[in-house]
Amino acid sequence: MGTPRKAASEKVDPRRRHRGEGRPTDLRAVDRFDVPECPDVELAEIRDWWQAFWTSDLVAVVGADTDIPAVRRLATLMDLRERALRAAQEEMMVVGSTGQWVENPLAKAMSRYDVEIRNLEDRFGLTPRARLNLGVQLGQARKSLEDLMKVTRDDDSDATGPGIVDI
Repeated sequence: MGTPRKAASEKVDPRRRHRGEGRPTDLRAVDRFDVPECPDVELAEIRDWWQAFWTSDLVAVVGADTDIPAVRRLATLMDLRERALRAAQEEMMVVGSTGQWVENPLAKAMSRYDVEIRNLEDRFGLTPRARLNLGVQLGQARKSLEDLMKVTRDDDSDATGPGIVDI
């Protein structure tokens, strides 16, 4: 399982977390996890996605032990969906139980996979809209922190005193 690595100075009162207070504004400063073991998936591109996810800034929205099962389920569903797509593309129509031609049942299975995949993608901020909904605006968060750090540096060297910025 992933183990969070966090500096002691970054501790936040857990009672404040639920209101969004005390969260780092720079996603580079959030908890980092060791990459958990990838689920048993067949496709190499899903294993690559797994590695990329756990080493990205998006891991900021993941709770170490609590969310790993859902991320594993997402990877497994992505693997199943991609394999179903490949098989369905090979045989778009198959012979049904009474000898008639029917759409490959894997196409219907893909629709079910897609619903759950979309739900999990939204939960973990894997689409631009989901990131906006989660408030994970990477560029803005980095810019905000850089601005704050600049103001803090300016304040330290300014004779007007801490926390006072001349405009």
